[in-house]
Amino acid sequence: MTFNRQDTDEDLYLDGLKEIIKRARGFAKPTPERDFWDDYTGAYERMIQGTATKDAPWYVVPADNKWFTCVVRRGGGRSETPA
Repeated sequence: MTFNRQDTDEDLYLDGLKEIIKRARGFAKPTPERDFWDDYTGAYERMIQGTATKDAPWYVVPADNKWFTCVVRRGGGRSETPA
């Protein structure tokens, strides 16, 4: 039996692809947690509103935009200077 790297790579690729498809199908299934999504988001919003103050505000930063997240975390675009 000879070792053929191309066959091995192809098998690994197909195995990975099958795993991705299996996980994607799992997301389509209804779960009990999805029924509580509105409750989760409502609790999150109430927590932010209830704990944010003028001296210690919360900033919700989108994590799906890397450059914008970095700018916000570094304080870029801030109009006020630290005291």
